[in-house]
Amino acid sequence: MSLMDKLAAEAAPRGAICGVRKYLESVSEADADELRAALASIYPSTMLARVLKRQGVDVTAYTLQRHRKGDCLCRSTTS
Repeated sequence: MSLMDKLAAEAAPRGAICGVRKYLESVSEADADELRAALASIYPSTMLARVLKRQGVDVTAYTLQRHRKGDCLCRSTTS
């Protein structure tokens, strides 16, 4: 592990990674862009969570709301 890797690991926020961030980092850029657009839309988090669940994405409305508000650990840097 390089010095820069060690520094990055040390500076990483502690706690669970936001489920929205996990999803955004695991899908194609096109899929990530679609979720970002949905997060920026007027659609309620409950509706978005239902649709994502049907697609096999394990994320709750609460997680989506926190991400939208910037209250998650990733501070919504991915949205």
